Amino acid sequence: MQSLLQGVVLRGTGEAARVLGRTGVGGKTGTTNDSRDTWFMGITPDIVVATYVGFDTPKSLGAKETGGRVAIQGFIKFMQQAGQSIPDRDFPVPRASTSCRSTAIPASRLARASPSTARRT
Repeated sequence: MQSLLQGVVLRGTGEAARVLGRTGVGGKTGTTNDSRDTWFMGITPDIVVATYVGFDTPKSLGAKETGGRVAIQGFIKFMQQAGQSIPDRDFPVPRASTSCRSTAIPASRLARASPSTARRT
């Protein structure tokens, strides 16, 4: 899970957090329909930070406002200040864990194997 969340920052909607220059950071962005609310959940091996942007009376923040654009800024500012006292380290790997490499399966192959078309044996 931590690798997945790190991917959000390294190559996804949370890329703005790369400005921090930290190796051990991950997160999850979120945006509601019509950009009424946005949020970013940021994690390091030592802390979890949640930021939320929205109005008490629901209304759009703007057409292009997303968690990876608006709410992530609160996480960045917090980490630039408070993060100075938090060591920059990678997430520890649990002793009992195993890692494996996965290969992407083309969508066309998945469609052929859908439950509605699969033959029962």
